[in-house]
Amino acid sequence: MRKQSPSSEQFQPTERSKQRLDVSRSGVDEIELLRRCLGTLILVFSAVLATENFHRERPVLVEWIIYSLVLLWYMAVSFRHPEGSGNGRKTRMVVVAILLAIGLSVVQILRAHEHRARVERPRPLARKFATLRWIAYEPIEFDPYIGCHGTEAKIRHELTVLHQSGFNGLITFDSDGLCSKIPQWAKEAGFEGVIMGLKEVGDGKEACAELSGALRARRYVDGYCVGHMFTRGGCSPEDVLGCMRLLSKQTKKPVSTTLRPSGYETYPRIARAVDWFFPDVHADWYVEADAQRVLDQTKRLIERMDEFRRNEYPQKPILLKMVSFPSAGVGGASEDEQNRFHRLMRGYVEGSPDYPEPTYVSYFSAFDIAWKTQKRGWQPGETNVGLFHRDLTPKKAVPICSGKSDVSDIGIP
Repeated sequence: MRKQSPSSEQFQPTERSKQRLDVSRSGVDEIELLRRCLGTLILVFSAVLATENFHRERPVLVEWIIYSLVLLWYMAVSFRHPEGSGNGRKTRMVVVAILLAIGLSVVQILRAHEHRARVERPRPLARKFATLRWIAYEPIEFDPYIGCHGTEAKIRHELTVLHQSGFNGLITFDSDGLCSKIPQWAKEAGFEGVIMGLKEVGDGKEACAELSGALRARRYVDGYCVGHMFTRGGCSPEDVLGCMRLLSKQTKKPVSTTLRPSGYETYPRIARAVDWFFPDVHADWYVEADAQRVLDQTKRLIERMDEFRRNEYPQKPILLKMVSFPSAGVGGASEDEQNRFHRLMRGYVEGSPDYPEPTYVSYFSAFDIAWKTQKRGWQPGETNVGLFHRDLTPKKAVPICSGKSDVSDIGIP
């Protein structure tokens, strides 16, 4: 008997097979949609990373470009998966576009306000950079090896001597123990500006104690320096950045950290985060203390710092740190040679047309430093960089550095 061929009706899909087919197609569409979403996000993030430097200078433009890409993606998905009438689809796209634009505008308004506050924050301190005579100070009896900070009476007397000699801006290095009270005592002695230093940074017990002392002193502090040459210590850039963010947020005061000029180039996140540059421009006088040679080295460091600032952050001022010269302990060192160096330095700062602006000077150190001995690994001459002897008597360079001598009598190197 001849076999009957199947009719076309037998090949018609059943209702169940149709449902299975719809589910399969829906799954494929969802996978394709997910793949396109991920691809778009990867492209957007890649664009942001590729234009990081451009975004830093023109964040508004970059964010609106990203907004446009996201909106185009949404339009493409809407047309790919139409739901409802054409008018309804257009309405959804308009609503989404408006909501995205409003959200982005709010973010940019908040960022602009934060940026404006960030730019304005260091300006009062920058004005003090320009008008005050800054000196770095540690108590005469300070010794970190044995945890000695001196006494309140002696510290107050030392601050009074410095202020009466013409200095009215003070820089400290520590904020624990009695050092946490120095900003208050300095303001009470007549100092108009105080930059408080934090030596220890991180999660350790000493670092927490310093941070606590720094926060307590905020009323008397004009700016904070978080760490001094952290690249030589045990803390990381993340530790420094975290501490600067915390101090900036809780005190609303300018923050910085001290590095060599090349250090700001090496750590761009640090350079971006600081409110002013506070570079260590300590020259090499360890073998021979020659005023002109040390000045030439200092000038090269200043020029390098200024070049970086002009190219990357022209709005940020510079306060030079560790400008120093020994009066003894090294070949060629004497009070006369120390005086000569500071005369040449002040002549360069105040009389040379080549001196970069806005770059200001602070001097290191107030008093000779007894704890920096060769037995403890310090270089010769470190104990004799003070502008004052340990008995509080001034050295010959004090009138030059404090502004008591007229710049017209100094000359230009």
